[in-house]
Amino acid sequence: MTARVLANYNGKEMYLDEVTISPLDRGFLFGDAVYDVIRVYQKKPFLFNEHIERLTTNLDMLKIRCNMEAFQKDLHTTVANSPEQDGMIYVQITRGTAPRVHYFPDSSITPNVLIWVQGFDTTKHEKLWSHGCSVITYPESRWSHPHIKTVNLLGNCMAKQEAVEKGSYEAIFVNNDNYIMEASSSNVFGIQNGILLTAPTKQKILPGITRQFIFGLAKEMGLETKEHYFTQDEFYTFDEVFITGTTTEVMPVVKVDDKIIGSGEPGDITKRIQRLFFEKTRR
Repeated sequence: MTARVLANYNGKEMYLDEVTISPLDRGFLFGDAVYDVIRVYQKKPFLFNEHIERLTTNLDMLKIRCNMEAFQKDLHTTVANSPEQDGMIYVQITRGTAPRVHYFPDSSITPNVLIWVQGFDTTKHEKLWSHGCSVITYPESRWSHPHIKTVNLLGNCMAKQEAVEKGSYEAIFVNNDNYIMEASSSNVFGIQNGILLTAPTKQKILPGITRQFIFGLAKEMGLETKEHYFTQDEFYTFDEVFITGTTTEVMPVVKVDDKIIGSGEPGDITKRIQRLFFEKTRR
């Protein structure tokens, strides 16, 4: 029997299948909401402060006023009461429930806050972490503010579905200038001549929390890092490629479209980064 998922909705603890949301919720009607996903290792939210800082920034960008002190208290209580030792926290904060109008309604409306904690099955990932995955490239089709972590993810879902239908793990967005950006639910890194490369954020990609953590690992390892745009053709010629994310962690990429990356196996530098990441998160 599958364990029920513990949730907290607007300060009330309940199971996820008991949560009811009004059809006039702004997140439901307009995608007027932000979200975040936080990994939990041994009951401890990983990089918690960094996630909260980004979430707060996103709320400010959308002018959603949320009591962050109460929110964090509810989150920690839900994690503590959940039976899951290792898993993930999903957080979604909508502007609230209000009459349907396109402009932001009166600021006195109260945000709707949903938190849930669930287990995370790493079985599939473990094989890909060891042997690498294949990805596809996909034309950039999202709105112009992907740096804000909103629930408007239809473009990401369409890209991920294309990857699944082609038997790949992930889809990487390529913009109109033929530059590699980010993937549908992860950030993208390449290694060329021992240098770690990734596209800059600059309001064009999501400033991933794991992405930033990788910079710290690279510095610890003495790796040179560069943030600059590179083309799709350049991407195919990289010595190594990997993607990162809260649940993806550090995933080697051995094939992009029909092109083999490097030797076709996870590269040495990628494996070193991955090993150090696992050491720090499983410690």
